[in-house]
Amino acid sequence: MRNDLKPLWLGIVLLLIVLTINGYVTFLSFQRVNRNNALVEHSQQVLLETERLKSLLVDAETGQRGYLYTGDPHYLEPYDRASREVDGQLDRVAALTADIALQRTQVQQLRDLSHAQLKQLADTIAMARAGQPEEAKARVLSNGKNVMDDIRASIAEIEGVEAHLRANRVAEMKASTRSATLAFVIATSIAAAALLVFGGLLTREMRKSDAAAAAVLEQKEWLDT
Repeated sequence: MRNDLKPLWLGIVLLLIVLTINGYVTFLSFQRVNRNNALVEHSQQVLLETERLKSLLVDAETGQRGYLYTGDPHYLEPYDRASREVDGQLDRVAALTADIALQRTQVQQLRDLSHAQLKQLADTIAMARAGQPEEAKARVLSNGKNVMDDIRASIAEIEGVEAHLRANRVAEMKASTRSATLAFVIATSIAAAALLVFGGLLTREMRKSDAAAAAVLEQKEWLDT
């Protein structure tokens, strides 16, 4: 390697190193943003699925009430649908909250309460079908509200834990976004500075090369003369 080209090659190597480091730092920063964003979306999904579960159980209760007080089997459609879908919905909630020990316990309690509620609804519906609608209504009035209140309280506890997690995750996402933006700005500034330095070195070497070529041409013309 010619000695006069060493600064140019050194500049190229340094520029490549700077660009590689900057790219890696920026990649890590935005990867952290993506992770935090995924966690926020996870919390939102937990809240959505618990609300769906609550809606199913409320629909089941509404269908049971409608049937008991009208005797019309069409009112049982939301109850029948909820009976089919509650376990699957519980499984979705359990899968989403499996990483938090407290929520695992809460979801198991919610599962037990949901099964107790569905059994209670099924028992009163069976009584009405057997020709005992007044007895079924009396059972509903005596203890029909307690289990559903416990279910609402259990869902509220799960959602409370998840809402707290979501608030922390949103704060972390905002902080990581700011950090990623700052890292990108710094990386871009360093890369721009490195390019300017490299451009300066390249310009200097080109001037040297042009000067050397001019000197050779001048010497050739002198010799020709």
